[in-house]
Amino acid sequence: MMSATEPSDFIQRLQKIGCPLVLILNCPVQDFDGSVVYLDNYQAGYIAARHLIELGHKDIAYLSGATNPIVSNTRHNGICSALNNYNLVSGNVVFPGNSTLECGRKAAEQYLACKDSLPSALICYNDLMAIGFIDECRKNNIHVPEVVSVIGFDDISVASLEGIALTTMRQPTVEMTKKAIDLLHQKIINPFFSCERIIMDPTLVIRKTTIAPEQTAVFEPGLQTG
Repeated sequence: MMSATEPSDFIQRLQKIGCPLVLILNCPVQDFDGSVVYLDNYQAGYIAARHLIELGHKDIAYLSGATNPIVSNTRHNGICSALNNYNLVSGNVVFPGNSTLECGRKAAEQYLACKDSLPSALICYNDLMAIGFIDECRKNNIHVPEVVSVIGFDDISVASLEGIALTTMRQPTVEMTKKAIDLLHQKIINPFFSCERIIMDPTLVIRKTTIAPEQTAVFEPGLQTG
């Protein structure tokens, strides 16, 4: 069973009928007595922030997601930990989001409204919001990455297109699936097979939407580029 949100009571019903079950999740679960494969979202946030910090960014914003607040908050905690470990301010700007393309565009409008306190980098909950943010920025003559560096999450297929070339955190979906199938197979052939909790690491994919802040250019808000 795979879920982008917190598991429902459907899991408990499956357990009661004795169906072999492995969960593939974005976050750990506490009250499930079975095997789980999930992504290390804390590490994902930390790695994304560390990449920006090592480029020289000190003011990093986060565009959160609403589909799973636990996952979103965990990534944000990782970002804050990276900032703290590099002795930077952890109270970074957080733009509320809902994981959609349009949300990314609205976040760009909020970003532009910050005016005198514009963060030089943004980490987005997913690639769709990152692409929407970049698209709206370009329409308002805010150049990415010259003015603001952007990191997405998921590495969806369009993220690698030349016109987007999004720096993003890739989830090891193939490896997670293989591991889950292996655990499920073990459970089928041996009902007493001990349950495991497998934490998978994300991978930073660096493309063209992140650069050092020293290369940032002054933008002129309000100018439309089409």
